[in-house]
Amino acid sequence: SDKMAAEPNNMLYARQQMLLPQANISTIDGFCVRLLQEFAGRAGLPVGFRVAEEGQTKLLISQALDTVLEQNYRRQDPAFMQLASQLSDGKDDFILRRAVLTANEFMQAQPFPQRWLQKQMDAYTAVMPLEKTDWMKPIIKQLDFMLERIEHYTRQAIQVATRTNLDSYMQTLPLDADNIRQLRQRLPEMTYDEIRQQVVGYKPLKLNPQKKPDAVQAEGKEAVASLRKRITDRLKQAAGLLPDTEQQCREDMAKMAPMVEALCRLVQEFTACYTDLKRQQKTLDFSDLTHETLKLLVDPDTDKPTLLARQLSSRFEEIMVDEYQDCNAAQNALFRALSREESNLFMVGDIKQSIYGFRQAMPEIFSDRLKEYPPYVAGATLPATITLGNNFRSRRDVTDSVNFLFGQLMRPSRMMRAYSAMASSLARAYWAAAGSPSRS
Repeated sequence: SDKMAAEPNNMLYARQQMLLPQANISTIDGFCVRLLQEFAGRAGLPVGFRVAEEGQTKLLISQALDTVLEQNYRRQDPAFMQLASQLSDGKDDFILRRAVLTANEFMQAQPFPQRWLQKQMDAYTAVMPLEKTDWMKPIIKQLDFMLERIEHYTRQAIQVATRTNLDSYMQTLPLDADNIRQLRQRLPEMTYDEIRQQVVGYKPLKLNPQKKPDAVQAEGKEAVASLRKRITDRLKQAAGLLPDTEQQCREDMAKMAPMVEALCRLVQEFTACYTDLKRQQKTLDFSDLTHETLKLLVDPDTDKPTLLARQLSSRFEEIMVDEYQDCNAAQNALFRALSREESNLFMVGDIKQSIYGFRQAMPEIFSDRLKEYPPYVAGATLPATITLGNNFRSRRDVTDSVNFLFGQLMRPSRMMRAYSAMASSLARAYWAAAGSPSRS
């Protein structure tokens, strides 16, 4: 408007102002609402549907969960009753209710919720080497991180021994460092039981005593002893990640499989009941908006865009997504379906600003693209990564300090360590509440 006031005869400005209302600028939910209103009949949605308010969805969720649990208590299915007993503190079924709702939240963040839920059930009966399972992969990463720290402490001890002339220690410490390095190299090739045997059975070599140490050597001995204490503590933590043999783990999985299946069935029943209640009131919640849109845009059998999606993609010259670090897998599938094989998809994000984990945001989608795409060079092949370093917020006095802190706090190894600690705390709290002796 300011440019047009200054240059009223400039047709470029006039044309751009006329075209501006055609740009579809909104939240993801807002976009889905408009698309579903346009194709409500094809989506099988009630005419005049509306988005439910938070208070209304809470009431419907509670009603659906009450209905489903009451039906299951009446049926007295053995697997369900075992699950209810396992997830009970003897006072109420709060833990069971929370488990259903939490699983449903994770499920709704996926592009194909029922497929994801089936995968969770199959994981307990799939016949595959334990070290290849989804839950062992992060454990092996965590083991590698712990062994890396042990190797680091050992090399620190070598430096101390060299500096303080502890010649007798130098006969042993380099061997320790090499043993740990070789163990780390072999981790990807070993079976679960081989990994467990190596980690649980590993002990640092005994140090040869230093005869008649002087003051400097005595100080060095104390420093090496402190580092070796760290190594011993790390080894105990690493062994704690592998408490059982593969056979014992499989026995636990076989025992848990019926209860996991009962939980997944419970989630399916809850989802169906909750959906029926929403349809009766002609409402959708926010996860419905994404999934009903995906049903229009993605073929569940092939995971490819539908004919409608290809037709709609011609409407958009570019698809530009802001705050990409806070999208989930379902939303990401929507962007992919609407774009022309992602050739016109432009995403902006900052993983340091990801704050919506409680809404099932998946910042790893953003970080995976960062790893996959090469840095942008003029004339280079796309896709590529552009670092937005030339803007009013990218002042060196700000970015240097922020990057210094986050470069240490948000390294993948540290994030894995934090995740592992959180998972361990949750597991201990869960089993304490459930009163279960299970090892898994």
